[in-house]
This record gives sequence, C-alpha cells and structure tokens, in this order.
Amino acid sequence: MPSPYRIPVFAALPALTGADVHCLYLTRKEGNRDWQLETRSDLVQTHFPPSRELQVGDKYIHFTAGLPALLSDIAPDVIVTTSFSQPYLAAFVHAWRRHIPHVAMTDGTDTSEQTLTWIHRQVRRAVFARSAAFVGPSLGARRLFASYGIAPDAIFQSHLCADMARFQAVDQAAAVAGVERPVDFIFSGRMHPVKNPGFAMEVAAGVARRIGRRVSMVFLGKGPLWDSLQAQARDLADLVDVQFPGFLDQAALPQAYRQGKVFLFPSSWDPWGVVANEACAVGLPVLVTPVAGSAGEIVRDHENGRVLPLDLPAWIDAASALLTDAALWQRMSARSRALVADYTYDNAARGLADALDFARRHDTAPAHRLALHTGSDPA
Repeated sequence: MPSPYRIPVFAALPALTGADVHCLYLTRKEGNRDWQLETRSDLVQTHFPPSRELQVGDKYIHFTAGLPALLSDIAPDVIVTTSFSQPYLAAFVHAWRRHIPHVAMTDGTDTSEQTLTWIHRQVRRAVFARSAAFVGPSLGARRLFASYGIAPDAIFQSHLCADMARFQAVDQAAAVAGVERPVDFIFSGRMHPVKNPGFAMEVAAGVARRIGRRVSMVFLGKGPLWDSLQAQARDLADLVDVQFPGFLDQAALPQAYRQGKVFLFPSSWDPWGVVANEACAVGLPVLVTPVAGSAGEIVRDHENGRVLPLDLPAWIDAASALLTDAALWQRMSARSRALVADYTYDNAARGLADALDFARRHDTAPAHRLALHTGSDPA
C-alpha cells in the first residue's frame, strides 16, 4: 500500500541510482486508512497487480497470483521486498530462481518481532540466507538482522521520515511570529487499543490534578476507539478540555502539532512511529514507551523527553514537570528539533540507494531497472 512516508523516498531513487524504479503495490488503500495519496509520478513507474484482500480483525492480508508475470515483463536487476506474506515471498522466489539480487527491507525490530512464531522465524531465515542486502529504518532493525547472523556491512538504514521541510517551515514561521502553544498535550495516531489513547487521556487528567488546573488536549486521528474516547472525555471534562478534529491530511498536520506543548506516545507496539518525527520537527518534547522503534533514537530519555513503561504515575510525573518547568521544556524542545533534523526523505533514499548498490555489485550485468515490491502486510 502506498505510504506518505515512503513515496518521496522511492521517488528520489532514480536520480541516486541511475536506474528505472518500479513500485508494485497490492492495494491503493486499506479500509483502516484515510490517506489521500497521489501515486502517479514521472520519476517512478507504479503498478497495482490484481490481488485479493482478506481482513482479519483490524489487519489486511493480500494475495496475488500475478506477480511472476509482471516481474518477468519488468525484468528487474534487483528486487526489494518489504514483508514476508504470500505476494512478497512470490517476488522473493522469482528473484532467487532467476539469480536476481534480492534486498530484504523491513520496519521490524528486535523488540517488535519478539513474539513471532517458529514458522515466521524460519521464513525469515530462508529469505535472509538468500538475500544480498538488508534495509531497516532503525537501530532496532539492525539488531534484528544481526540476530539472524547478517554481516554488519550488508545492513543499511533507510529512516522512516516525516515531511521535514513542511514541518520545519511551519515551526519556524510560528517562532518568528511569536505564536503561542495553546494546547498542553497532543496525541496523534489511530485510535486503536495498541496505541493506548485512553491511557494518554488519563495522563492528562492526572497532570490536571497535580498542577491544579484544567489542561487541554487534542487527539489527531480516528479509529475503533473513537466512541469510547468521546465518552471518556465527557467523564473527564472537569479536568481535561479534549478536542477531536479527526483525521487530518498531510498538509494540515504541521500546524496541528505546532499548537502543542507535549506529545504523548504511549504505544504498546510500534516498530517506529513517524508521529514522533512529526512531533520533534516542531519542537515538542515526547513521552514514549520503550517498545517504539523511535525510542532511543529520535526520542532519548532525559534529552528530549522520557522513555517510560506504561506506568501512569511515572507518566504524570514526567508530563507535569514539562508543563511546570519552563527551562526543562525549552531544553527538551530544542533537543527534539536537533535529534530529528537528519531524518529526511533524501537521507532515507540514500540509505536505500546504498543497499541497492551493494546488492547490484554482486551481479555482473548492467543495472537499469529496480523493482520495489512494497505494502503493509505485517506477516
């Protein structure tokens, strides 16, 4: 599925690699996404082979029989896959049988994949043993690849990124104009149990009790917990003024984030969390759980926020300190901007281009075409 965080990265590859780039997607958009994305490009050739979709709970699994024929038509010199379900394995097998260098790309980390079954791990072992290069967005992904015995020089980092230019422009304009930050807390993401939005609201309520005033909070996004969060907000209305603007498109997000003082990211599972990039880009200190891939990289404990387990008193303590200690807030705000500054689309594209170059150097044929088989299946 096309993602706003990867489309610009893929679009930068032709200039960096000197190759034609083909992106193969299994669907234009899944039912739990509200993105409105333009995938047509003069830089990248995009394909949507016929596929079937199976919904299992809140997840979508895709199947297709058309990949081998499409890949034969494209005749790529390198194939990149981004997951391990049926279509991606079909693309991998196509590469293996035809001696085409394969690049394994995943957002997974050593933490996010701890609960994989034996079968899932064996599939990864089989793919990794026959891959030429490996790409992940984080240090956690590096550790994941290393745990399978991958040599360090074959592992490359292609960050997950926000649109830094857009966010920085809004942040800088607001700073020059002296625009205040009227919202105490921002939460952004799907309103799903794994994201723990109700916990974030309880943190805000606890802070209100601690500092002796009503606090404000904005929830950006939608999801299955929408109704229950509305009810929770009504119950806590004396303590927290909660606003639910719903889903915002990419152009509206920077201004929404820039209203806030502190970003709450209490996820129970997240291989990265681009919401942290977005928050840091406009100078928000971030409270995050250790399971998020961005924790320890763009969110560092006691530097630009706190990395804390889901312990309500600890989160209330940390959030209260940020709202009551102006010097602490200023220091962490500046550090957020500095830590995320290099997480740009251009740098992410360079990391992927380096991996492609590494893989191509294992093949003596001239390289003219690259095929990226990309999507969102978590299998």
